Amino acid sequence: MFLLVGEIGPSEASAKLFDENGRVVSTVDQSRTVDPAVGLRSTGVLSAKPVFGQRTQGGTAPWQTTANPRTGRYEPANG
Repeated sequence: MFLLVGEIGPSEASAKLFDENGRVVSTVDQSRTVDPAVGLRSTGVLSAKPVFGQRTQGGTAPWQTTANPRTGRYEPANG
């Protein structure tokens, strides 16, 4: 099981994917909006309503999208 933590900071939104040991597996933010290796994507990172996308299968599998949660809100990620 992986844990996804989303934050909307003062200048941008970001999302971090943690493994079961609490280590950061990947981060998506303004400087890196897509990590295809783990299926993470963030769009609108500088907007008031950023959107986080994830997919558990590669290729042409559709992205599952949700509004990026504010600091302190956690969303489970498939894994």
